Amino acid sequence: MKSKKVILATLCLGAGFAFAACGTDPAPGGEQPRLTLTLDRTEVTMTADSTLTLTAMPGGYGESKYLLTYASSDESVVSVENGELVAHKKGVASITVKLTAGGEETTAVCEVTVTGKTPIVDVTTTYSVTYEAGLTLADVAELDEGYSWKESGSTTLHAGENQSFTLVYTPENPDKYDTVEIPVTVNVEKGSWNLRTTEKVSGGSFTYYYEAAAVDFSALGLFEYVDGADVSYQLSKNGAVVTETIVPVGVYGLTASIAGTDDYNSAEKTIEFRIELTAMQAFIAAVDDLDENAANVSEKEKLTVANAYKNLSAEEKNQIVESWGVTVSAKYGSFVEQYVNSVAVQNGGKVAYYGALYGENQIDAKTDIGGTAANVGFTVEKSYAEEEGSLHVTTSADTTTKQMLVLSVKNPSATDLSGKDGVFTYIYNNTSVDLTMSSWPTGVVLESGKWTLVSIPAECFGIANKGLPAKDNLGALSFKVTFYNGSLDNLAYGADLYIGSWTFATPEYVNGLISALDKSNTDQELVAKILDLYRILSAASRELVTGYEEVEALYKAALFDGVTKNDATLVYFSSKAGLGQITSGVQYQAMDGAKKSLVPESPEAAGGYSTKFVQYIGSLYSYYRYEIRMVMPENVDLYGYDAVEFYVKAVSSYATANANGMYYLDYAGATKVGFTTGEWVKIRIPTSAAQGEFVLRFYTWNTPLDRAAIGFRDELYLTDIKAVHIDYKAEFIAMVDALGTDYTAAKVAEVSAYYESMPASAKEDSEVAAKYASFRETYIKKPALATLKALISAAGDAPAREDLEAVVAYYGSLEESLQNDTEIKAAYDAFYENAYRSIVKADFLAKINAITKDSDDEEKIDVIRAYRSLTQDLQTDAEIKAAYESFVKTYITDRLDKDCFIQLSDPVIAYYQNIYTVLNATEKQTITLGEGESHLGEASLNVKVSENWTANSAFRVMPQIKNETGKAIKVFFYIKADTQARRCAVYSSATSSAAWEGKIGSNHNVEAGQWQFVSFELPADRYFYLDMQWWKTANGVEKYIIGYAMDIMMTSVTYATPEYVSGLIEKYNALTDETAKAELKQKINDVYGILSETEKAAVVGYAAWNAVANA
Repeated sequence: MKSKKVILATLCLGAGFAFAACGTDPAPGGEQPRLTLTLDRTEVTMTADSTLTLTAMPGGYGESKYLLTYASSDESVVSVENGELVAHKKGVASITVKLTAGGEETTAVCEVTVTGKTPIVDVTTTYSVTYEAGLTLADVAELDEGYSWKESGSTTLHAGENQSFTLVYTPENPDKYDTVEIPVTVNVEKGSWNLRTTEKVSGGSFTYYYEAAAVDFSALGLFEYVDGADVSYQLSKNGAVVTETIVPVGVYGLTASIAGTDDYNSAEKTIEFRIELTAMQAFIAAVDDLDENAANVSEKEKLTVANAYKNLSAEEKNQIVESWGVTVSAKYGSFVEQYVNSVAVQNGGKVAYYGALYGENQIDAKTDIGGTAANVGFTVEKSYAEEEGSLHVTTSADTTTKQMLVLSVKNPSATDLSGKDGVFTYIYNNTSVDLTMSSWPTGVVLESGKWTLVSIPAECFGIANKGLPAKDNLGALSFKVTFYNGSLDNLAYGADLYIGSWTFATPEYVNGLISALDKSNTDQELVAKILDLYRILSAASRELVTGYEEVEALYKAALFDGVTKNDATLVYFSSKAGLGQITSGVQYQAMDGAKKSLVPESPEAAGGYSTKFVQYIGSLYSYYRYEIRMVMPENVDLYGYDAVEFYVKAVSSYATANANGMYYLDYAGATKVGFTTGEWVKIRIPTSAAQGEFVLRFYTWNTPLDRAAIGFRDELYLTDIKAVHIDYKAEFIAMVDALGTDYTAAKVAEVSAYYESMPASAKEDSEVAAKYASFRETYIKKPALATLKALISAAGDAPAREDLEAVVAYYGSLEESLQNDTEIKAAYDAFYENAYRSIVKADFLAKINAITKDSDDEEKIDVIRAYRSLTQDLQTDAEIKAAYESFVKTYITDRLDKDCFIQLSDPVIAYYQNIYTVLNATEKQTITLGEGESHLGEASLNVKVSENWTANSAFRVMPQIKNETGKAIKVFFYIKADTQARRCAVYSSATSSAAWEGKIGSNHNVEAGQWQFVSFELPADRYFYLDMQWWKTANGVEKYIIGYAMDIMMTSVTYATPEYVSGLIEKYNALTDETAKAELKQKINDVYGILSETEKAAVVGYAAWNAVANA
């Protein structure tokens, strides 16, 4: 350490100067001189850099002038001027004063001694150091310049307190300053042996491989310390000293100790000392420890053997173990066969044994784009309920757009679901974010940090709109996992999943779980699993389950723990119990696509919490509803209550954009209630519709397709469902009175809906009936009549066609009771007869009569378009009907090709036979039909659709012709994509207006600029329709929109029959042009290829043609 800096200062001597009287020396011979000189002192001591005045007192000069002069014998020590002395440095000097007067002189002398100044020092006087070998005084402190030890700096030190030494300070200017000695104390604490672990010890632990000999701990090099230390070692376990010479496998504490000395403290350090078997020893021990009966061996034991084998080198695997008489690899093969592969035989009832080591062979896990294999391994770290383990599947983060993890069943133990109620598994999502797992359109949310039930009822397999394989083909079970939030659709956070076995849901399996349940020490996971699986079972299978009621009681006891119950609440959505009382999911789909949680949000009237449902799988735009099934409502006696009541709020950006912000609820099969999104709405359901396990179905509306829909991230909030008493009469009268004159259409609709919801007994009340009649007259009929008359008046005496159509459209929008109202009907009928009918009829007849054989296709199509826009009354008008039938015969019927089911080679016929539309069309959407290029000797229809970048936009063709042959028919056509790759999907329908039933076959993906053959089988008594979209970009990114303007070609949809192929062969044989023959050859091969074997045998001349044409 460093001493403090020295501070130098001069010490003043004060007034105590030493002096004596002095005078002139006596003259020789004893004569008394006339001049005399006396000094106030003859000797004095001064300090360097001090000053002093020397006073001379002359005498005997009489009237003469005199002169005093001063001189120093050593100016470097003391200088003098006019009697002022200045001390410069230590030393001795004489100051001589001379008096001169009247030609005489005399002198006097003062002896001056200059002493040094004493420096003021600020230095540490107590030092504390810790002993280490070779410690000396020089090690105690790093001394500043001028300091030194009076004792030698090499003096050896030992531990001890209050050891005395001396510091000497020598100033930089010794001429002016004195040397100073400072006494100091040195305390030397005992030193440390610096006992520490070497790099061989990792994380405080060292692994030592077992040997049948004593362990020489000092030779292991686990500790470092000061040279010369005498180290001893002690092994312990669980606080007890281990005395065995040969220490068995285990985890111990190893303590290294060094005793204390005069100069050192004692030292001790403990590490974890693991004694393990070598890889070979571990494998041999693990195999030898197995029970001969595989049924008695746990999955953990099997995993121990498998992991031990993985740790062996290739050389070790080929070694022969003397006690076995075979190589290690051969022994492992026997182990796999006896203990791992036998699991399917032992347990049964599973599609894939992911809860066992065997399951590693039953999964294919890889990325969708690129096909990179995921990391897969069986583990016992996590398992659900009674299973011993799970498959751990992980992938690294991947931000590739639409990147997904594909999980497919491989080598299934069973493939047929027949006689079972469904299949299920549990998956734990260890990823930091929620993931979705789906086989579009069915899917489930895998919530982060939770086990999720993934269950699929048997009835959902093998149906086109479920995204699932046939129930006898479970080996094709496959799902895609991704992180999807509406903008990102990838594996940006990777995937980290634990997957349980895919298991059949059967009453036998449920009974097995119930038998395994220890009711005195309840496993809540197992209880929940029993409840989950019981709910999957069919009603008939539930009858075969025994002991379920007791398990349900255990479940409900835990479910309602801490929940305050009352006599009127059926479902407690304000607490954790609510989610346990229901099941939920997308109607008709296999799995639940929503994330559910308890949230602190509710209307003021309800207070507290509500349960939130968020749709995660994606937007479902065709007939989809979200079902909430009350499978375990509280047993409330509903007798005497008028209804059950709850509040609901829906949040849906899709509804805002496509359904005027409306959401809907169906219950009791068909009752529909509409409500505005973003607001809490009170819902009442008659008690008759809330008996037992009742179901609520929520949805918005796909306006372009006129069907139910669910938007991505649609949210539903539900409060408790309670039984209530209602004063219908008072509430209804209050609602009507509140309308006043400043009312809105929404409020009027609300009153109407309330009235419709009232029971018949309340409607029959005379006051209610009178109030309702007044309400209808004031708020519904009069406004409707006023609007109709305003539209008629606006049309004027010479109305434009659009004005006429506006009146007709408004009248058509009125409910039937208003259309039949005397005043409204009279006003409309007068308008229709006097204006609309005559004008529209004249317009149509003029248009159709102007058509000639020279009219272009667009003019003829315009006639068909105009006819379709007519009211039914005008379509059946004798004159219009005759003219239109003549038009159809001339330009359509007489030109039909008997081989075509739908004739697209002629634009007019194509327009007549089909309706063309765009799903999610833009305001300026256009569709144009024209003649396309020939393909394989056949004319085509050219369809041009303007660009559309709206999500899920598609061009749709809806043929208006049904398969009325009484049997399924095979048909085909060719389609050519434009500059973009296009996707074509074929659907069957019970009506000509595209009532969705499911897709026929797979999508037909057509590369840009290419023709593609499309064939399908249409069931009897069915229509079909086609949807076309952009398929993929040049980079392979899939699209689900029209995108760039569409410019495609389509040939006619033609019957694929033996007769048709026979005719093509006959035509081929008559050709001489090789180009034409090559085209016809392709068509013959295409169509022949989709015929059945029986149909192929009926083709005339095929064998001979094939031998030549395809040689």
